Amino acid sequence: MKLQWRIAAIVAVFGLLAVLSANAILYRFLKTHDMSEIKRNSRRTAHLIRAAILNTMINTGDYDSIASIINEMRKSRDFEFRMIRAKHVIKQHGVKRGEVPRDEYERKALATGEIVEVMDTKSIHRIIYPFITDQRCGKCHLGMDGKAVPPGVVNGAAVIRFDISRLQEDTDKIIFNLAISMSIITALFFVFFLLVINRTVSAPMTRIAEAITGLKDENYDVDLPRYSATEIEIMARDVESTASDLAGKKRLRDAEIKASRARTMEIEEFIRSRAQTLGLEEDDARLSNIVGRLSVVVDEAQKGILTAKASKYVISEQSRLILPSDPGLIPAVSVYLLGLVEANPEAAKKVAVELAVDEALSNAIYHGNLEIPSPLKSDDFEKFYELADKRMRQEPYSSRTVDVQYKLDSDGLEVVIKDEGVGFDWRKFTDNSADANDRPYGRGLVMMREFASRIEFNEKGNRVALSFDFESSQPSL
Repeated sequence: MKLQWRIAAIVAVFGLLAVLSANAILYRFLKTHDMSEIKRNSRRTAHLIRAAILNTMINTGDYDSIASIINEMRKSRDFEFRMIRAKHVIKQHGVKRGEVPRDEYERKALATGEIVEVMDTKSIHRIIYPFITDQRCGKCHLGMDGKAVPPGVVNGAAVIRFDISRLQEDTDKIIFNLAISMSIITALFFVFFLLVINRTVSAPMTRIAEAITGLKDENYDVDLPRYSATEIEIMARDVESTASDLAGKKRLRDAEIKASRARTMEIEEFIRSRAQTLGLEEDDARLSNIVGRLSVVVDEAQKGILTAKASKYVISEQSRLILPSDPGLIPAVSVYLLGLVEANPEAAKKVAVELAVDEALSNAIYHGNLEIPSPLKSDDFEKFYELADKRMRQEPYSSRTVDVQYKLDSDGLEVVIKDEGVGFDWRKFTDNSADANDRPYGRGLVMMREFASRIEFNEKGNRVALSFDFESSQPSL
């Protein structure tokens, strides 16, 4: 699903939930508020009816007058009215129009003198309004004992049943119209919000995504507009920068491919020319093989030239190698370290590094970790290497390692080689006498001393530090 449709779906869902929630809250609030207002109006009407009836009863006591008042008030409100009488009033005047209480609510009003309200149905609101005697009522009303009723006695009550269905219908219509209006306004707001999001977020993100997808197809012609959103603007500029970098790399790669093809054609032309000069037959298969091999040689030579160029600008470099006691790794490590000084114009210095490191690694592995005596090599050459091969697979020799650390800077190269052997007395080989040079062993130390600028051993003799100065060729020990 595209980003625009995802955002549209999210906005639509949240918009629908917002509309439903807002309408539910609005309906509940208005319904509660209007019901409270309807009941309040019913109480006011009931109070007016009671006051009018009480005034008529005190002045005339005429039921027809009371009925006339009730009918007049029904013109503005829809209600039913009847009177109920207390027991002492029924005893005195009897029952004329069914003035007896009909349920516990009416009996409660007569017993307590409190106003009682009850919803008989969802649309019928009944109010029971008691009539309580004062000093004037004792003239006309007698108690159960035949004496004048004292003040504070309930003589009867007005039962008024209001039909509020029409008012509720009006309220529902108002709520419905408000809900429709609110829904339309909310929908318009979310449509506007969606348009803004589409313009400021989804459309720019889609365009950026298309540009990124185009990069996979090597379409580096990316020109994105400026965006007001900071995050999207940063992303757009990053994509443009990436496209520009990739375009530059593609141009370089194309140039390299073009140069390689041209070089291959030159080599092929040269070989064909030499073959014709020498009168040799041209075999396309052999010719292609020779051209391919020469191309590889040329490429490796160019890589070496480029590496040498970069090496001139190396200020400092250091690393560490942990080697097993395998003599087969000696040439590899020597060549690796030799590559560090490829930029040094002194060819002799390169040879010095290679030969001195070879001898130091040989001493560390053969005489240090494998503990093969030096005289054995001159006495029995084959036995020397047989013993080395055996001890490479025998404990404790096989688990020993050689720690090679180097540091390269503008002054020179320092190589530190440490083995895990028992060491040796290096002081016996520090003199420059003819006897030292004529010994059948120890010549490796002499070579190290000659080729390195400085040599330093630790006290135990299982660690040697070789220093090669790029500007000074004076060796010392």
